[in-house]
Amino acid sequence: MGGFQYNNEYLVGSVIYNYSDADFYFHVIKIDSNSNVDWQHEVNNNGDDNLCALAGTIDGGILLAGSSHNACQENSFNIVNKINNSGNIVWSLFLGQS
Repeated sequence: MGGFQYNNEYLVGSVIYNYSDADFYFHVIKIDSNSNVDWQHEVNNNGDDNLCALAGTIDGGILLAGSSHNACQENSFNIVNKINNSGNIVWSLFLGQS
């Protein structure tokens, strides 16, 4: 997917398949300036998620933008998640549910 650098650290985002529940999740990895993984988290938005972009915020958080499709509920929507510098979800916004 992609990534960016801030404060001599790197953030990398992708999509990962979770075999236990057969869904795709947002996968975010924070790497320090010595190339060590500081943390990695999966963000599940209750469907097959597709991470399209990630960006840093003024307060040190990270925005994750993408979409999700839930075949069981037959709906799709756009998602914006904000995570903090530790990788924990601060809030989620679901747009255009159908």
